[in-house]
Amino acid sequence: MTTNSASFLPPELLQSILLLLDFESFHCASLTCRTWRSAAQTTHLLRHKLQAVPGLQLTQQTTHEELKREFQRVCRRNLIGIRNGVQFTTSPDPESSAISAVAGRIGSIPVRSRYGVQSACVRGMTLVLDSPKSLGPGLPVPKGREVQLSPSIFPSADAARRVMGHNTTHSRAFFGARSFARLQISLSDCGNLVAVGLGRKLHVYLLQPRTAKQRQKQRQGQAQQYVEVDVSDSILDSIQSVEFAENDEVLRCEVDSVEGSYIRYLGFRKCSCSCSCTGSKASLSAAQKFKFWKAALRHAYLDSRDVEHSLGEEGMLSLRGMRLVKGPRRSPGRSPGEECTCRTEKYFFALFRPGTSENKYAVARISSDGVVDVIQRIPARRMQFLTSYVEPGVADSVEGNCSDSDRWDVQNLPRAHCHDPLLNVSDDGKILVVFEPPYAQAQGVVYLCSGDPAYWDDADTASQAWPVPLCSLDHDLDSLRASLDKETGGYVVDAGSQRHTMQWKLQRV
Repeated sequence: MTTNSASFLPPELLQSILLLLDFESFHCASLTCRTWRSAAQTTHLLRHKLQAVPGLQLTQQTTHEELKREFQRVCRRNLIGIRNGVQFTTSPDPESSAISAVAGRIGSIPVRSRYGVQSACVRGMTLVLDSPKSLGPGLPVPKGREVQLSPSIFPSADAARRVMGHNTTHSRAFFGARSFARLQISLSDCGNLVAVGLGRKLHVYLLQPRTAKQRQKQRQGQAQQYVEVDVSDSILDSIQSVEFAENDEVLRCEVDSVEGSYIRYLGFRKCSCSCSCTGSKASLSAAQKFKFWKAALRHAYLDSRDVEHSLGEEGMLSLRGMRLVKGPRRSPGRSPGEECTCRTEKYFFALFRPGTSENKYAVARISSDGVVDVIQRIPARRMQFLTSYVEPGVADSVEGNCSDSDRWDVQNLPRAHCHDPLLNVSDDGKILVVFEPPYAQAQGVVYLCSGDPAYWDDADTASQAWPVPLCSLDHDLDSLRASLDKETGGYVVDAGSQRHTMQWKLQRV
């Protein structure tokens, strides 16, 4: 049935068709033309569709205009329609994938950046960066750029003896199963800074233009400019991954320790309010950014262990995959003596594992005095959690009447069971991405969820933003990233594994 022929049908017939559709199909039909939209925006149909939303409470006194506003709010909050017109691309040949190429060459080291994954190799004390053509245009680092590593990044003989002694007397299996002496490398967004981690050491190097004058200075023994720091006081801790984030303002370090892994952010994050407290660092030169990191590298912006300690469940609760989230934008009408909340509050997205079956993905806020507040919970496939946020009558209807394609089907929710899920946040902080790897007979799934701060202060905490499954996979992923598409205004989700790379282009909702 075309949209033109729908104008000749009676509204009652169109409403009967709309009544049989699931929520997403109903939303799609209401956007086709004015005839379908008029038929869909009746009080009876809107109330009928909204009653299927878990946890949403409607009364008989709710007016037609309130129903229309509530329908729009539910659609935006639950990303209804984001899967319409998805453009999916994947590398046709696994051998042409950048990640496969990095993993396949002996001695190659993966280098993380916002442009994808490139490779590097170490020749003596020189780190040579390589930019394969498969990563596409736009990579700011040409092939063959070199970094002269400082000898201080390698552990001393005394530190190596202490580590081996601990390995022999305490936990041989622990150190036998971990990559303690593997270089972790990240390239900054500007392409002129390289972060290198080894053990507990972290160095940030400044890449200079490869001119003949510079090569002559290096041959004369002039040292490479760098700044270093120990991310931990224990020699048994080891950096497992490092990456630049927030426009090169922070470094995200995943550190493995005897007690378990944790996330530490180093650097200074600029104010995200509309009345910005600091200037943008996007226009800074490479030398200015390097000067910034000389002080910022020694400043711990956020540590997942501090959050665990603030929650008062140290040793029982652990945070997995923690990612920074942009805070809500404040109005510029602040009083002169009022301190900006960007200086007193930090927002993050993580998997909360309290040591029981009540694991949950959530967005939380930690204040300067150490108080942690969970401001957004993502429903998981666990009835104990759902019934605390969904009315019994609604929960029963969700269980009994949903099909596999229904937006409110409990089977489409994440399990929140895995130990190390991949989490990511879009550039504007409005899209949260979760990947749960394959488990037993279940496939791995990529989920999307709204993280829009506009709904954090919503008094109706019963109706949570439900995640939407984007894709099911039968293999694990090595990388996951969500970003804004500047051309279309939508979002791009990139994922990579040892087999191939995948990309989903989504429209803005």
